[in-house]
Amino acid sequence: MAYQLPGWWETAALTLACWRVGALAVPVLPAVRAHGLERILRGTQARVCVVPDEWEGFAHAEVLAELAPRLPWLRRRVVVGGRGADGRGRLRRVLRAHRARARTVRAGAAAA
Repeated sequence: MAYQLPGWWETAALTLACWRVGALAVPVLPAVRAHGLERILRGTQARVCVVPDEWEGFAHAEVLAELAPRLPWLRRRVVVGGRGADGRGRLRRVLRAHRARARTVRAGAAAA
């Protein structure tokens, strides 16, 4: 899971959630722009990318939406803040889904 967030509480929550479920966390500095973000997402083949809607006047969500068609392995684009739109998930919904999946995996492991 790649995330390009400033020093917000969501950044810490995502890092801890990745560690908890065993996902690879790929933090990206918010100063990285379109070309750099695309290179990082290509190199890591992250399936989820979390960005702020806008930060310091830069439209991160729009840039990610423009990059997405060139990144077929990118399954989810999550936008923190803003209003959300087609193809964008909300952070809380994604975290709930990961928690539910982790509970299912743990329950299956305990039953085995």
